[in-house]
This record gives sequence, C-alpha cells and structure tokens, in this order.
Amino acid sequence: MTRWEYMSIVWIYSTRQSEHQKSTWKQVYTIYWPDGTTEDRLGWTSEDSDEDTTSLVELQNELGSQGWELFSINVLDSIIMNKQYGWPNVGTPVRRSWVFKRQISG
Repeated sequence: MTRWEYMSIVWIYSTRQSEHQKSTWKQVYTIYWPDGTTEDRLGWTSEDSDEDTTSLVELQNELGSQGWELFSINVLDSIIMNKQYGWPNVGTPVRRSWVFKRQISG
C-alpha cells in the first residue's frame, strides 16, 4: 500500500494603511512541515528590508526537488469574506494554501 506524508504552505498578503503614514504591503509564506514545525518566509514587502525574499516559484521548485508534489490549492480568505487583513476593496484573495504530498517508505 502506498503511504504519503503531507505538508502545506499558507500565503498571507497583508497591508497596513493609515491616514498619517504610507501604506505598507507584505506577502508571507508559512510552511507547515510534516513533523509539526513551521517556517516563515518573506515573499515580498513594500518596506525597506534586508531580509531575503522567496518567490512562490522558487519555493515550489525547492519542494519539487525534495520529492513533494502539489496536491491541492485553496483560497482560505478573501476580502469579500474577511477584512481583517486591511484590504479596502472586494474580490482579492488574501490567504491561500497549497498542500503537497510525497510518498514515504514503509
């Protein structure tokens, strides 16, 4: 019987807006590994930052080289459903997830 392990990535696109300060935008990928650990990676930010960034394609290629294959894609929140991320308009996903699987021996 084939056995699989699963991991997921949750992407959040957030903004901070204020009448007195410049708006800021940020994308963060949170990786949920099968062993229960998590890892945050900055995707993009409008703020000055020395932190390394990772694109979704880079992250997917990294996972593919480790044997992970895409299993599902989900939109978890959009601004139609939830405005807690600061989006002023409707129709844009602000939280997505990608679930990956890889075969394990045993």
